Amino acid sequence: MLENSSPDTQKFSFDPEQLRKIYKMSETFNPQEEDLPLHSEIVSLDFRYDIEDVVSQGGEKDIFRAKDVQTNRYIALAKLRKNCVKSRSKREEFLREARLTAALQHPNIMPVYDLGFDENHEPFFTMRLMKGTSLDDLIENKEAELPELLTIFIKICDAISYAHSKGIVHLDLKPENILLGKFGEVLVADWGISKIANERVKTNTVRGIDIDSALLNSITATGVVKGTPGYLAPEQMDTKFGRKNEKTDIFSLGAILFKILTGKKAIRAQTLNNYKKQLLEGVIPPSKQFPKLHLDKSLEAVCMKAMALNPNSRYSDVRQIIADIQAFQNGYMTTAESGNTFKQSLLFIKRNKVVVTIAALILSSVITVMQQRIESLESAAKLLAQKEKFSEEVESRKSYFSLTMKKNLISLSNSVTLKHLSDTKEMYEFLKKENPDSDAIKIVNFKILFIEQQFSKALNSISREGLKEEEQLYYQLAEKYKDRLSPSGKLPIKEVINLMNELKESGITGSAGIARLVGTFAFIRTNRNNVAEMLITELINLYGVATGNLNITVDKRGDSYLRVELNNRRITSIKGIQFLPITDLNIRRTNIKGVKVASAMPLRKLVIGKKVTDLRPLGGCKTLKTLVIESSGTNRPYLDELRDMGVEVIVE
Repeated sequence: MLENSSPDTQKFSFDPEQLRKIYKMSETFNPQEEDLPLHSEIVSLDFRYDIEDVVSQGGEKDIFRAKDVQTNRYIALAKLRKNCVKSRSKREEFLREARLTAALQHPNIMPVYDLGFDENHEPFFTMRLMKGTSLDDLIENKEAELPELLTIFIKICDAISYAHSKGIVHLDLKPENILLGKFGEVLVADWGISKIANERVKTNTVRGIDIDSALLNSITATGVVKGTPGYLAPEQMDTKFGRKNEKTDIFSLGAILFKILTGKKAIRAQTLNNYKKQLLEGVIPPSKQFPKLHLDKSLEAVCMKAMALNPNSRYSDVRQIIADIQAFQNGYMTTAESGNTFKQSLLFIKRNKVVVTIAALILSSVITVMQQRIESLESAAKLLAQKEKFSEEVESRKSYFSLTMKKNLISLSNSVTLKHLSDTKEMYEFLKKENPDSDAIKIVNFKILFIEQQFSKALNSISREGLKEEEQLYYQLAEKYKDRLSPSGKLPIKEVINLMNELKESGITGSAGIARLVGTFAFIRTNRNNVAEMLITELINLYGVATGNLNITVDKRGDSYLRVELNNRRITSIKGIQFLPITDLNIRRTNIKGVKVASAMPLRKLVIGKKVTDLRPLGGCKTLKTLVIESSGTNRPYLDELRDMGVEVIVE
């Protein structure tokens, strides 16, 4: 209780009898279970994990999405597959992986939350559930640039460096085992065949971790190749290269860097024996396998040093790889490359662009002043002669430029239909600055506005008399269709098709090309696949090369993905759709014999039939990633050149 006193002198005193009463009350306080709902819920739980669906399947275990009902969060739950659960050795290996992974506490290593047995006495362990993708998917889909991929690679190296510091090697490093979150998380997973490098450790502690090295390493399969071809080190294939240790992981890190740089595995053999044969001959440098990629020599040197056939020639420590990658990122030479004075100077310039630029400007100014001084000392007669010669040259240049501009304007006005609309507009903007009042430039502007369905603006931009006789059709159609636009300023799809047909049926030279651009522009503006299918059908029919009902399949997702299926259609040309941004095209079992039109598209995947024999035009398709061909046409020339460009060729 509080004694009666002034505020500055208040003190506390306690009645012993009152304290005994409070203590007795606390002993007898026993709330009902309904007053503690969370307590009641957790106490009543049987098995704490509510398993939902499979998120990943491996050779020996399945990963499920499960809800931890105690903590009310979703986690990943690993269980042995049905064909492995009765095997005592598989159960031990499964538990070993969980125990070892749980011992590694690092932000870039998959955390293990729990380990135990379910109601059927089958082992399980739980991990973080990653909602993202893998490094392999990121590379395959080309969704990241090199700087981002190198940042991810450094995080992988950090995790492996930590594991090595604890005496543990992974032995199955590959892009598929690197999980990426939506917020920059990078996790190294699947430590199923990892081992403790120093088996001579006799204590229960391996470099600060409570692990029995003799127990865990004794259940690692011996005499069996484990790992993934493409990332296996020589010592994993042949014991003459020594034991598996930290250098084995360093080789696999080099193989991951190889795929980051090229998008492909260093060795792409189909069988384990062929992989071993190629591996033991030494990895071919990425610049020789893919000469057209123009890879940076510094990063290639890091890659090749890590993947050296002799383990003693590799980096001695993962931290050295990290240091070299960071040196490259900061504009310095790596220890892996044999440096020279020129390379060092070049890197210095890149690191100090501002300083070097200022110095160059000062030097340039000094030289200019000196030149001006020397020129001022020359005789007046010589200067006068030079001036007259220069004036004549200027007049000649002006005359040539004027003639060239005139030719370009006339060429542009006559070839609008042969160019992509964006290319036409780019050239129009350039030529307009030089000669805005040209009749030819007005005609080009009218055609652009007509194609973009801006009919009123097109009519106001030029008089009917300003157009050639064969071009006045466009003026009439602009007057006809300007009142058919929707409130949003678009022509309804049926009106677009009607306009295209009127242009085609007019028989005027170039009208089919204008119709193609009208349809292409309308296609770009739509996000509905059924509308896109109708437009592609009309575009193909513009050139009269299709027969029967096409039933085209189109899958359009935004501006970055457009799949068009023309498989088994009676088509001889795709000229009508050459300006569409198609990324995935199937023209198998059609009558198409050439791929020149397709090579101008931003294709990532192309499926062709046996009638296509000349593949050379595809050499200009820089975006092509996968080419699928029929087995009867595998002897076609230029396939090797496409493979050298990094194109994956699939024979079906």
